[in-house]
Amino acid sequence: MVFRARQALKKLDWPFALRVYVGLAIFGVLGTFAERFVGPAPVFIERTVSLLMVGCGVASVLQALGVAPWRWLAALGVGFAAEWVGLATGLPFGRYEYTGRWWPSVPGPGGSPFPVPLPFAWLMLAGACFVVVRSGRWNRTMLAPLAGLLAALFDLGMEPVLAGPLGYWKWLEPGPLPGGAPILNFFGWWVTAAVAASLWTARTYEDERTHRRGQVGWVVLITFGVFLWVVGALRGGV
Repeated sequence: MVFRARQALKKLDWPFALRVYVGLAIFGVLGTFAERFVGPAPVFIERTVSLLMVGCGVASVLQALGVAPWRWLAALGVGFAAEWVGLATGLPFGRYEYTGRWWPSVPGPGGSPFPVPLPFAWLMLAGACFVVVRSGRWNRTMLAPLAGLLAALFDLGMEPVLAGPLGYWKWLEPGPLPGGAPILNFFGWWVTAAVAASLWTARTYEDERTHRRGQVGWVVLITFGVFLWVVGALRGGV
């Protein structure tokens, strides 16, 4: 059975980083389930798995994007600036703050915690959404707004977990969206992810390559979503 599983994975033709990413997600879920019987795992294990997942996810997405380094670095800057300004002003996402549970963190605006992996996780999700949209038969002018919309919709699914049982952030002025997110947060995600995606629309591929790269985006998104919801449910329910 193990041999058959290995053969099946080989047929998927996933990049190495993507396989590690999925493997870490499975390890994290199993470890969280085991905590019910053996007690909490050492904190460093959880932190290490979290950092490695983001790192492998980013590596997978960047390989699928296939853009010049300055383009994804600029997009990373967009994500960083949006979060930093958001913490300081409440725009473009609404009033919120991070709790310090997302490790490692550094002092942000007003001395509130700012998670170091945050811009990279944002880049991973925004990039994955763009790769997915690019694999469809859309006009190039539609890629950025559609990728931004997909990222905003995906965030709706993350909010109840990350602002809930995992407690990574909290809304200071809760709104009607899942997890207490304000409506502004949805449009903030849409706009910022679309701006980042606009930096990536210059690179196109043949249909087969685009489709294969789109699969990477789907795997990143689905794995991350399932991982969050299962861990959230095991940690206290969502």
